[in-house]
Amino acid sequence: MVWVAAPPANVVTHTRVMRATTDGKSTGGWPACFTPLAPLAFGEGQGPDGRRARFARQLRREESFGRLQGLPEAVMRDLAESRRRQDSRELASDSEESSSGLFMKSRTRQREFGFMGWGGKRRGAGRKPKGERAGVSHAKRPKLAARFPVSITLRLLPGLRTLRENGTHERIRELLAASTTESFRVIEYSVLSNHVHFLAESSDERALSRAMLGLVSRLARALNRMWKRAGQVFGDRYHARILETPREVRSALNYVLQNARKHGAWRARWPDAYSSGPSFEGWKDLHTIRTTTRAADSTLASWAVRARTWLLSVGWRRHGPIGVLEAPSSG
Repeated sequence: MVWVAAPPANVVTHTRVMRATTDGKSTGGWPACFTPLAPLAFGEGQGPDGRRARFARQLRREESFGRLQGLPEAVMRDLAESRRRQDSRELASDSEESSSGLFMKSRTRQREFGFMGWGGKRRGAGRKPKGERAGVSHAKRPKLAARFPVSITLRLLPGLRTLRENGTHERIRELLAASTTESFRVIEYSVLSNHVHFLAESSDERALSRAMLGLVSRLARALNRMWKRAGQVFGDRYHARILETPREVRSALNYVLQNARKHGAWRARWPDAYSSGPSFEGWKDLHTIRTTTRAADSTLASWAVRARTWLLSVGWRRHGPIGVLEAPSSG
């Protein structure tokens, strides 16, 4: 049988199975592994003081490991704070146990796990930018109602030829017009050197995704054919922003039609020729623009698709027409 000697009054003990007697022989006919055991008092590594020292050594080891792994200082601070909270909780648990009785069974507490590697919800986590600017988020596309227009941007890979050439612009305009269906249509557009802006209407987010998938594919094949190259053309998935108010739609119209003026690529006192601006009917001095320039080209006017949503056809006019020299916002 196993017995435990009564400890001194000033020593706290644990009822644990300890080492056999010093001579290693059995007593009372019992095998050596069942010899009566002597009590073991708290020594180094036991009790509140010993546990605190143990935590300090463990924290130093983890900090050394973290520095070897190249962890950021913020992660190391979070890890140290987590260990200190764990130490405080276990020391408080020891105090409760000692006050309730020496040999009472304590409630098991789940220990907090400190992350030592990469991953998890923490500061600095997530996909890092591939280039100078962050790409379009890969989160799920928001739901789209048919009454809201969408502002869309497509951006080329770095190092490709400019899109502001007559032949390239003509081909892009043809493909935008050919993409018009009952569930998707491009209303206004603007072609810049390395990206394309346009405002579109779609029945829902699925119709928009399907239409954009086909449009991007056709644009990439056409540009590769014109430039006599092969490979990827667009550097990222398309960026889409849903416009829900008349003011948002007016700002988006001004931003798309005047984007070349914003970038300094167009300084004339009439609409950008590499956009649908010449056929746009929301300018302040529309009659003067049409009569003083050759922007009212018949092919452009026949291409223009009429908006069906209230916001893009009527609602935005509540905030006034757009001036041909009005600078767009930087949004």
